Amino acid sequence: MKRIPKKNNQNKTWKKTSFPGIFYREVCDAKTGSIVDYYYVGWFSVNKEKFQVVFGSKNKFQWTPKACADKMAEFRGNAKQGVRPRTFREEQELSQEKERAEEAERKRLERENTTFHDYFTETYLPQAKMDKKPVSYKNEESYFNNWIDPGMGSKSLKEITAEDLENLKAQMQEAGCSPRTIQFALSVIRQVFNSAINSELYKGQSPVRKIKWPRVGKGRTRFLTKHEADILLNRLAGKSIDLYETALLSLHTGMRSGEIHNLTWQDLDFEGGMIHITNAKDAKRDGKVRTVYMSGQVKEMLQRRRQLSDNIYVFPASNGKKRGMISKAFYDVVRKTGLNDGVEDENKKVCFHTLRHTFASWQIQNGMSLYELQRLLGQESYAMVQRYAHLAPENLKKATAVFDNPENQVTKAQNEEADEKGENQTKEGDQSDQQNAKVIPFKRGSGQH
Repeated sequence: MKRIPKKNNQNKTWKKTSFPGIFYREVCDAKTGSIVDYYYVGWFSVNKEKFQVVFGSKNKFQWTPKACADKMAEFRGNAKQGVRPRTFREEQELSQEKERAEEAERKRLERENTTFHDYFTETYLPQAKMDKKPVSYKNEESYFNNWIDPGMGSKSLKEITAEDLENLKAQMQEAGCSPRTIQFALSVIRQVFNSAINSELYKGQSPVRKIKWPRVGKGRTRFLTKHEADILLNRLAGKSIDLYETALLSLHTGMRSGEIHNLTWQDLDFEGGMIHITNAKDAKRDGKVRTVYMSGQVKEMLQRRRQLSDNIYVFPASNGKKRGMISKAFYDVVRKTGLNDGVEDENKKVCFHTLRHTFASWQIQNGMSLYELQRLLGQESYAMVQRYAHLAPENLKKATAVFDNPENQVTKAQNEEADEKGENQTKEGDQSDQQNAKVIPFKRGSGQH
C-alpha cells in the first residue's frame, strides 16, 4: 500500500551540517514527498548563555551552511564582546531603533530648520489667539507682518543672530519708529524664541538677549492748548462722529483708549454723573474700581448715544464687538491738522494718548493737586504724575500768598497789646483768631473746557 504523506510537509528531524552548531531539516512536497527546500537554524552559547539563531528557508533567503556558519560566528563574536546583535531578532530590533532614531533626527532637523515665518504662523500665533486678548495678538501680528517677517521671516530660528536684530532696529529707526515701537517688535521676537525654547524646538540662548534695547524716554510730555484741542475736535467731528465722541470723552475724563473701548452701559451712572472704570490698569492691580466724572458736554453726548444704541458696549466696533484699537482715521486727522509738523521727538508728537495728558495738564493748571490727579488718572504711583508738577508754579505760590495779605498780618503794636493782657485774655484771643482765620478754598477743575 502506497504511503500517504502527512499534511505537515517538514521533516521534524534536525540534521547536522559540516559546520558546528548549524543544523537543518528537510522540507518535502506534500504530494510527492520529495525534498523541495531546507530550513536552517543554529545554536551557540557564551558564558553559559544559550542563543538560537533562526536562518530560515534556503530557497527564500539563499542560505547555505557556510553562510549560516559565518553569520553565527558574527553573532557569537558580539556576544563575547557584550554587544548587540547576537540574534536576528536583536538585529531587527536594532534596525528598527536606527530607523526610529533617523526619523527623529530628520524631524528634529526639519523642526530646527523651521523658518521664523512658519513657526510664528503655524505654532506661535494660534497659541497666542487662545491665550491672549485680540488686541494683544493682533498687535503682535501687525509687528510681524510689517517689520519682522520681511527681514527675517525666511530664516530658520537657528540662523537668526543678534546682527539680524540690530538690522531690524536700524530699519525701524530709519523709518521713524519710536524707541517704544522698536521695543514692542523686539518683544514679539523674544516671545517667539521663548516659545520655541519651551517646546524644545530651539536650543541655546535667544539672540534677543544679546542686543541692547533702545532706551525709551521719560514719557510723552505734549499736551494741547485749548485752541489746538478745538481744532482737533472739529476736524474729528467732520471725519467721524464716533471718533469725535471717543476723543471728547478722553479729553474730558482722562480715560485711556482701552478703558473707553471696554465701557459698557452698566458702567455709567447718569444720575450721579459718574463713570465707573472696572477694566482699568489700577483695577486689575488692586481690584478697585476707578471713578471719573462726566462733564456736562460728555453727559449729554453719552445720553444721546444711549438712546440710539442697543449694544452692550458704549463704543462698539463696526461688527458690534468690543473695539480693539483707535482708528487710523484719528492719525490721518492729526496729520492734516499739522499738529505734528516739524516735531521730531516722538514724545512730543500728538497721538490719542495726548488727550489724556491734556486732561491732566489742564486740571493741574486749574488748581488740582497732584495727589488728586493721581487718583483721578488711576496712576500706580505718585511719581507718575510728577511730570505735571511744573505746570502749577503759580498755584503752589498761592499756598503761601495768604501770609502776604495785610488783612492776615499781625502788627508790632498788636503784639505789644496782646502781651499786656493776662493769660485768660490771651486764651480768649486765641479762640477769636481761630474764628476769624481765612480759609482758602480748593479750586477743583471740572473737566469742561
